[in-house]
Amino acid sequence: MSRRSSKNNPNEKKNKSLKILNEMSNILETGLDEETLSLVVSLLEQGVNPDALTLIIKKLRRERSLLESQTETQSSTSSFFLPKNFEDF
Repeated sequence: MSRRSSKNNPNEKKNKSLKILNEMSNILETGLDEETLSLVVSLLEQGVNPDALTLIIKKLRRERSLLESQTETQSSTSSFFLPKNFEDF
């Protein structure tokens, strides 16, 4: 592809921009993967309030963390240790 046609290709520009944003996201340790970052950009392009989107992402992360910790607690309390020779009891 020629240099001139790449400048006019909106998909190539978008991909390059997303790649740069992903690199920035990684440097800033935002925790957003490429797919999530792409969705965030799309939502912002559609006019979603950035502050509201930030709050939602933070809330979803807290909820996920809470669910993960509850799952860990349930799995550790629901499983119990049986001795190898438990028939002897």
